[in-house]
Amino acid sequence: MHFPRFTFCSVLLLLTASVAAQPSLDYGAIGGLSLASQSPGDDTRTGFNLGLFADYPVLPYVSVSFEAAFAQKGQNFDGELTQPNDEDGDPIVLDEGTFTVALDYASFTLAAKPFVSLHRRTGAALYAVAGPRLDVLVREKLLFEGPEESVRFSIDEHEVTVWGYDVGLGVRSGTLLPVPLLAEIRFSGGLTNAFDGTSRPTTRNQVVQLRAGVEF
Repeated sequence: MHFPRFTFCSVLLLLTASVAAQPSLDYGAIGGLSLASQSPGDDTRTGFNLGLFADYPVLPYVSVSFEAAFAQKGQNFDGELTQPNDEDGDPIVLDEGTFTVALDYASFTLAAKPFVSLHRRTGAALYAVAGPRLDVLVREKLLFEGPEESVRFSIDEHEVTVWGYDVGLGVRSGTLLPVPLLAEIRFSGGLTNAFDGTSRPTTRNQVVQLRAGVEF
């Protein structure tokens, strides 16, 4: 027996089997409605979120998920639009309406994604998501809408980076359709102060996301 040739062939077969046995990387896009508020805060700002994700299986029923997304956050509150009084009196009220603190972030989430198979043959599954998130501020503005006035203000009041966490539940359709579809509800909570400096009470972003997605 030619041991060198036998050994080489055996190693080649083992390497081929090892590569074939590697779990596949699942990736896709997901997005939907964002219901954003700040704690403490007032009313909800309605916006959207859109992201790309990649899931890598590390255990039979657990994946590690990385997501890069664009997410709208902030809050609404009712108030008066005023201007200073030249006679040093009370400010002059121009209009009453709704202010919107509009914050747009690039969000990066690394999460554990355990799942329970609903149909082994098609790959349909129920899954959960839990992990830390880093938000990087892309744009901030203050909007006012009232019966008489509509104004946009440039502001510079929020931290550039904010740490938070994501938790959620979702369902994957599997291969019943041409491509797997996803439906998910996710809560994104803040861990660090969204405001820059200490002149205001500590304020944390929080968002409920209703999302739909597709795996490629």
